Amino acid sequence: MTALDESLAWLRAQGPAMEALLGALVETTSYTADRAGVNAAGALLRAAVPLTCEVVEGERYGDHLLFHNGRRAGDPGVVIVGHHDTVFPREVFAGWHTEARHGFGPGCFDMKGGLVVIAFALKALETSGLLEKVPLSFVSVADEEVGSPESRAALAHLARGADAALVFEAGRAGDAIITRRKGTATVVAHARARPRTRATRSEARARWWRWRGSSSRPRRSTKRRARSR
Repeated sequence: MTALDESLAWLRAQGPAMEALLGALVETTSYTADRAGVNAAGALLRAAVPLTCEVVEGERYGDHLLFHNGRRAGDPGVVIVGHHDTVFPREVFAGWHTEARHGFGPGCFDMKGGLVVIAFALKALETSGLLEKVPLSFVSVADEEVGSPESRAALAHLARGADAALVFEAGRAGDAIITRRKGTATVVAHARARPRTRATRSEARARWWRWRGSSSRPRRSTKRRARSR
């Protein structure tokens, strides 16, 4: 039996443990603006990943986690990318439950399920002695759902020199792999009423939203975030 066979054999027996970790992560609400919740989810992830971890404290959002097994910025190897924040405030969507072979809860698909896959893949490599032979870094950011404004620089720095980068968010139907994304943008619209007209700021906002909808290109977009004032 090869070392890889040993890793796979160990992994096949980890279903209950993987489900338990996913349940714990989902139960820990980690809405991006909830620093305490995001950091609590990060603490669960740190305990599950068999790599050295450097914590980069966030300013406005939670802490970003940089794991490695000796690989540093500029070195060849693999960079694994994830995030432990979600889009759901506790009062909107919280809790974890299972029905038959399916689990439900905020973030289980995007992307706490992916974090569980990462953690157990790394543990599987560790059990067979392969983990130390693959130069890799793993970064889990705390602000992905708002466009990674604080973590972007650290992620770009860590990725320098890497041979490959793998993102463990969910793919497409049939397990199709996503090979590229358009990215995100933030738009701030300022609405002002014109003197000597009957137009109000609310009407100006409505016109802008209609324009935005008619000029968008859904086939090229991923996530849209806009706010009006």
